Parts: sequence; C-alpha cells; structure tokens
Amino acid sequence: MSFLPAQGGSGASTIALHVATAVAQSRQGECLLVDFDLHTGTVGFQLGLQPKHSLISVMSQPELSEETLRQAGTRAKGLDIIVSSTDAEILEPSVFRKTNEFLSIVQETYRYAFVDLPAATLSSAVDVLKRSHLVYLVCTPEITSLHLALRKVSYLDTCGVPADNVRLLINRASSWGGLDMSRIEKVVGKPVEWLIDNDYPAIRESALRGGLVSPESALSAQFAHLAIGIVHELACEPATVPGPSGENNDVLNSRVFA
Repeated sequence: MSFLPAQGGSGASTIALHVATAVAQSRQGECLLVDFDLHTGTVGFQLGLQPKHSLISVMSQPELSEETLRQAGTRAKGLDIIVSSTDAEILEPSVFRKTNEFLSIVQETYRYAFVDLPAATLSSAVDVLKRSHLVYLVCTPEITSLHLALRKVSYLDTCGVPADNVRLLINRASSWGGLDMSRIEKVVGKPVEWLIDNDYPAIRESALRGGLVSPESALSAQFAHLAIGIVHELACEPATVPGPSGENNDVLNSRVFA
C-alpha cells in the first residue's frame, strides 16, 4: 500500500506512519513501513529513531535478500521501519535500478507493507505505485492541492496504475476555506474515499513530544478506523468498528469524519 502526496506538506507521511502502526498493533503480524522519500523523508525523525541502516544502504547491497531487508528495519511501535537515509549517506542514481527487486523481497517477507512516497513521481515511485494493491492519493481541500491531485490522477493513469487502486484521501478536511466534498470530487474527477479531520493541536503536540498523536485523540481513532478499512478490504472481509453505544457500524458507511 502506498501513500502519495499531491504536494509536499499534505500530511501523507503522518497518515502513513499512524495507519501502518495501527495495522501492526491490530494484526500483531509482519508489518513494514518504508520511507521512500530519499531526499526529505521524516519518518525516522518523527519517532526519534537512530537507525543503523536505511533504504539507501539496503538497496546499495550487491545482492538483496530477506536477511538484508530485516537488518535494515528498525522496530518501533510494533512496526518494522526502514528510514530513507542516514545523515552520512550519499544517494546514487543506481540505487533506483533495484526498486522492483526490493519490492519483490518486501512482498515475500511481509504480509502488510506500507510505502511513504515523495510528492515527485519519479520512475522509482511509479514502480512502487504499479505494484501497490492500494494507492492513497493524499491532498488537502484547497484548490491548489486538488489541482495537483488531478494532475497526479491523470499521470498515474498514463503510467498504467489501475484507476480502481487509486483512492482519494482528503486530509485536514475541516480546514477553514476548504472546499466541500461535492466540489472536491468535481475538481479531481474522482470520488472521495476518506476524509481525515484537521487537528493541528494534536499534530503539534506529537511533534514536540516526538512520536505518535495521543491515543485518546479523535485523530488517532480516525487513523485506526482507516487501518481497519484497509485490512478488511484486502482480506475481503466485512469490516466493522465499535459504534458510540457499542454496536458495530459498517466501515464503508462511516468513512466521512469531518
């Protein structure tokens, strides 16, 4: 599963980190998050990690294997995380030639794998998108972000990424001045799959503290809700979440939070 921002600052990395963590904790299985933004990746910084290895180092190996993949991962919050790079590493273009080989090993090793992609759709990012079962295109409700999302949708279609795999996720849906859902869908030409609410205080507090947003926050519940929907869709199972009075609600009817 991939999270692709329409533009930098859309919040795709934050969503990818929280959703991957929620999946890892709920399934208690093999779950991996790869920070594929080799220039401005921040997942390791967000969690205060001090990794010995990175995506660059593992893809620079002469031969890739499950062993090299697992050695590159750093365990945090029940999740294996491969950061994009360490401070001392230099990115060589040849690294990208091993993207498909790397993805094959990932898919053989982990049941669930999440990739946090950069806003720039480089050839390596397209390789990831083509092999993803689900692609969450993350944008905000402002017109500029939606215009860039429209361009991404068109580009992905040109690259051969199946349209049914691409899902539109609106982050900070309750932002002041943002368009409503009907206008968003008209601009992008694609239905809104998920809305995530705007909660700057929770995000700011987690950034200052280091780590995830508070599990008591409504935002944390929304991330967990999205994780449940993803897992059950891939498993072809009916997905339910506890309702306010204890009853179960259909996730497909509860995707709109804002």
